[in-house]
Amino acid sequence: EIPDTETDAWKRFTAWRTAHVTDYVRKVRELILDYRKNGRNVLLSTAVFGVPDEAVRLKCQDWCT
Repeated sequence: EIPDTETDAWKRFTAWRTAHVTDYVRKVRELILDYRKNGRNVLLSTAVFGVPDEAVRLKCQDWCT
């Protein structure tokens, strides 16, 4: 149980989860690029949190990476 977003436990959890989200998005992007190389028109749409620091801290979205 993590009491709030300012604890070290939350920061460790966020780093772990962010790494997994980033890895997943990277893999999906690679798949899309492969599809495009084979002539398929595939688009990827994302919904990202607007402020980079808050995106990582609150939503585990490191979209700058």
